[in-house]
Amino acid sequence: SATALEDLHDAFVTIHEEVRQEGSEFDFRYSLVDHLFTDALGWSRTVGDGHVNFEDERKDVLCYDDSDPPFPVIVCETKRPSHDLGLDDVEQLKTYMNGVGSADYGILTNGHEFRLYDYDGNNRELSVIDGFEIDTVAEADFEALSGSQRTALDELERLHHNRFVDLGDAE
Repeated sequence: SATALEDLHDAFVTIHEEVRQEGSEFDFRYSLVDHLFTDALGWSRTVGDGHVNFEDERKDVLCYDDSDPPFPVIVCETKRPSHDLGLDDVEQLKTYMNGVGSADYGILTNGHEFRLYDYDGNNRELSVIDGFEIDTVAEADFEALSGSQRTALDELERLHHNRFVDLGDAE
């Protein structure tokens, strides 16, 4: 929906304003969780409600469903803003996802670049769904976003909290 897209855009505008090039991965991670996962995508901070959590061993941010016990459904690997994302980072995300096993989606981001991946646990394969430059998206007015930028934001809707909770109550 347009409102959801606008919320996602607002989240990235705020993250962009808060990310400092010399900032730590830790600072950026808080900004990402607050603005993207909690505000725009509806994840809770309460265990059992479909929650987002920091750093389980080395995995930076994990989103869990509302099963008992909760299963990780999204793995987000963050890098400090001064770090350029490379193949090693993709391999690291894939290793984390293999370890988690239950997650369908992976994210790799350094606060400037944002990449969304689909994970096939049976074949242990990670494939790119979409990606975009946060800076470019955040510096554009919502109305001025290009078709591909809107599509990339729209892809993030598949990470919305509602898709992973109350699955037993679905019509």
